[in-house]
Amino acid sequence: MPKLKDLIHKKEFMDDLSSSIRNIILASFPHLTPVERQDIDQEVKLKLWRMISNGKDIANLRSYLWRVVYTTTLDLLNERMPCDERDAQRPEERRRPLGSAFDNDPPEPETPESIAQKNEERTVVRGAIEALPLKRRIVVKMHFEGRSIKQTAEFLAWSPNKVRHLLYRGLNDLKKGLADKESWKKRD
Repeated sequence: MPKLKDLIHKKEFMDDLSSSIRNIILASFPHLTPVERQDIDQEVKLKLWRMISNGKDIANLRSYLWRVVYTTTLDLLNERMPCDERDAQRPEERRRPLGSAFDNDPPEPETPESIAQKNEERTVVRGAIEALPLKRRIVVKMHFEGRSIKQTAEFLAWSPNKVRHLLYRGLNDLKKGLADKESWKKRD
């Protein structure tokens, strides 16, 4: 069986790869424009090329393509969302009650230690999210971007019940994963 690094130089393989990427995009994100589809196609190919150039082998190309198409699409859509709309959808801002005592309190000055602690916590949370199964990870990421179950269902062309189920299972897995990491941290 030929190696992936040899196949990537063949036009037929690249045409089949483009076709597979387009099919994944159309099946999962039918509302994207042709320009967005083309951008995602190119970005996925670049990621594949970089991975192969770095000497990494892809054991299951189909699974890799699905994962990369989903994450690339979410990244592209997140970049294209206006900054002020993204900021307005941050969960910590949405959930803070209006008129709370925190509104008038001056912000705590950040120290190098608090910044390092926050960065470490973000890294742990991102790692725990990335460890989730693909569909749960997608729904959880969209939840943390501030999208409702209905918005996520419409975006992914899934039923709201499926999204709700994946979200609750994903958040539960995330909570367990973070609890496990915290228990190991306390042992050190």
